This record gives sequence, structure tokens and C-alpha cells, in this order.
Amino acid sequence: MAEAIKTLIGEFKTLSPDVANAMVFKPNGETIAATEGTTPEQIETLIAQLNSITHADCIGGLENLTIQDVNTQFSVRSVSDVYLATVSSRSVNQKAVESLTKIVAPMVIRLAFNSDISSPQNTQPLTDKEAVDAEAAISPPAEEPEANALPQPEAPPEPSLPKPPVTQFMVERIGGILVPSDTVRMDSEVILKWHDLYGGKQFTLVSIETLEGKTVCCKYKPLKEAKPNAKGVIQVPEKIIQALDSGVGKLVMVKPVID
Repeated sequence: MAEAIKTLIGEFKTLSPDVANAMVFKPNGETIAATEGTTPEQIETLIAQLNSITHADCIGGLENLTIQDVNTQFSVRSVSDVYLATVSSRSVNQKAVESLTKIVAPMVIRLAFNSDISSPQNTQPLTDKEAVDAEAAISPPAEEPEANALPQPEAPPEPSLPKPPVTQFMVERIGGILVPSDTVRMDSEVILKWHDLYGGKQFTLVSIETLEGKTVCCKYKPLKEAKPNAKGVIQVPEKIIQALDSGVGKLVMVKPVID
């Protein structure tokens, strides 16, 4: 009879760590079960104090009592022919403690004393909701299995563009009122080859570099007329010639600027 009660009381601190002490005893002071560390003297003192509170020779008329101070609370509950007492912190999970003291422990005690659980003394029958709440309060939450994250498909790498080809030209000055100062003119066949190389990709700038290493990026246009001597010539406005510190007849290297 007492083994089941002792097992339950021994697990009180595991089920609710904020419960400091728990004990089951008879009105005559006989201890049936107590948590580790609870002494017989403490139980005797408890019964004496309860007797003084109820003004009775014994605590037989007491059904339920809770006393609270700033940090702790003390509760006594009558179950069948014995009493269940707990000492816990006021910050304890009240739902868990009440489930233990009002539902779980009385059920085990009545089973141990061969009482009829369906009609317990001093306790109302459990509803389905109360039974579910009690089980949820004392049962640790089930750990959800970690979902293995599916590897994200990697985006296919963008095809690398070929290195911009470099074409060598000889500088020829171009001028006039209608000539843009930021645009050079060059062989249309070279421009077509560049477009074919990059699959028709559009580009609007070219990079011009002198043999001395000076570089200028500017706009370009194809030569309007195909002159016999247009091959290998780039027509450059005076402003760009000065920026390059170059001159007529000097060689420059030209390549498309690909974004």
C-alpha cells in the first residue's frame, strides 16, 4: 500500500522542481511517505500547528488548507483517511502543483487504500478536460523531431564572357561644329566582330589606351564612309587627344567596355 505512495511522493520534486517538501501522514502523526530531507520532527510540528489553527484535538475535520507568505506557500489536503501536505515556492507553476495535489496524488492514494476512484471523498469526479489538463501539466512537452532541411538547388553559374579583344589603331584627328567631343569613330567591321563575339550584347563605351598607359573611356560610332585608308584608323576629337596626351599618327589600343 505505502510503496506506491512513497514512489509518487519521491517523484514530486522531479514532476515539479519548485515543490520543496511533500508528505503523506495519518491524523495520529504516523508518516506514510515524505520527500527526502523531511524529518519526523517536522511532521509532528506541522500536526501540532494545524491542531492549533483548527482548534481541534486532531486534524480530522480539516479538508483543505493553504497558507501563504511572501515567498512560500503551504497546502494540506484530506484524501481518504490520510493527509497530503506540500511546501512550495509561490512562483511555482500553480497548474502543475494543483494537478499533482488535487488529481494525481489523490488517485494514487485511493488506489493504495483500495478506495473507489469513481466516487472519491471530498473530491469532485474529474471531467475529461481536467484529466487532459492534468496530464499536460505534469508531462514534459514532446520534442518535435528536427526536420532535415532540404538542400537548396544551386543556381547554374552564369556563362563567363570572353576577354575583351584589343585592337590597335592609329590616331586621326576629327573636328567640326557637329562633331561630339566625347565620341570617337572607328572601323565598322571591328565593331561588328565585337558584337558577334559577345552574342549581340550591346555596349556603348570603348576604352582607349596609349602605349604610355594613359586610358580614356568614351562613346564610339562607326565611320560614316568606308575610305580606303580607314582600316586601322580611329578618328578622335581634340578633347580626347589632349586627355590621352597623344597626337595624330600615334598608336592606341582600343577594346569594348563590357558591363
